[in-house]
Amino acid sequence: PRRFIDLNDLNFSSDASEIKTTVKVAEIYRYEDIFLIREFVSEGSFVIVDCSKIYKEESLFRNVVEELRRLGKDSGGDIARLGESLIIVTPKGVGIDKQKVRGSLI
Repeated sequence: PRRFIDLNDLNFSSDASEIKTTVKVAEIYRYEDIFLIREFVSEGSFVIVDCSKIYKEESLFRNVVEELRRLGKDSGGDIARLGESLIIVTPKGVGIDKQKVRGSLI
């Protein structure tokens, strides 16, 4: 039995004119990569930031997280950690509910 769903088997609308908001995934390799993320957020995109490449460099990781916090605050959006090295930044007017929704165990 298949244990995954092939998204190519599903029929999603692919009309780009219907899309109002995008979610981007950005990898951070150096501090300066934040400037591109700032641009995406200011354009109204959600950005999932993958910090796995810098996670072990504690000082750099801390500085990047602090700058992402400032970005969230300055842009009127929000920021939250999704995991050990994943962070999401939202655009203006979009908040993040920090409480996890937990499914029931069966």
